[in-house]
Amino acid sequence: MDGERIVSTVLLVGASNDASRYSNKALYRLIAHGHRVIPVNPYSEIDTAEPTVHHLSEVDERIDIAVIYVRAELLEPDIEELVRIAPSTVIFNPGAESIEMKNELERNGIGTRNACTLVLLSIGQFDLEQE
Repeated sequence: MDGERIVSTVLLVGASNDASRYSNKALYRLIAHGHRVIPVNPYSEIDTAEPTVHHLSEVDERIDIAVIYVRAELLEPDIEELVRIAPSTVIFNPGAESIEMKNELERNGIGTRNACTLVLLSIGQFDLEQE
C-alpha cells in the first residue's frame, strides 16, 4: 500500500476529559497519529469525534488495539467483555497491569503488552504488535 497508512481502531478504556491525566494525553496523541479512538468512560462523555462508550458490552465492532488506563480491580468484572471484543492486542499502561487478566486474555488468543502508550507512540512502536 505504498505510503498509505492503515487506520487502526483503538479502544481507550479509562478515557478522561482532564488534560492532566495520561489517558487524556494518550487519547489526543493517538488521534494525532491517525488512529480512530473510541473512548470508554462509564461516568462522563469524552470530548472527541467518536461517541463515548459507557460499558464494554456496548462495543459491537472490530477493535484492533485496546489501551487500558484503569486499575485492574475496576476492569476485572468486565474481562469477559474484553475477551468477547477480541482486540489483536491489549496494552496495559503503568498502574493497570494485571497478571490474571493478562493470562486470561492470552488464553483466549489476545496479545498483551505492559507498556506506556505515550512512550510507544513517541518511539514509533505502538503498531508493532498489531496484526
